[in-house]
Amino acid sequence: MRKVTINEDYCKACELCVSACPKQVLALSSRLNANGYHPVELIDEPHCTMCAFCARMCPDAAIEVWLVAAADPPLQSDSLRQRDTIEKEQKNG
Repeated sequence: MRKVTINEDYCKACELCVSACPKQVLALSSRLNANGYHPVELIDEPHCTMCAFCARMCPDAAIEVWLVAAADPPLQSDSLRQRDTIEKEQKNG
């Protein structure tokens, strides 16, 4: 499976992912997210190389790059793992 997932509610339109993309397949959307930002969107999926530079650059872990066999879990960026760890620690007090 090859897929780029963007959580628009996490995106704050910093454009770090847009700058990091070697194929320039990301751009800011014309619509607004729940926080009033123009979230990033994948505008040219066939040319995406699945390099995950965008996910690595995103400070808010808004992007996930899935390049897995059907039975494997998705790849996670370091920032996503950090966010998950922080959220678990906050829940556990």
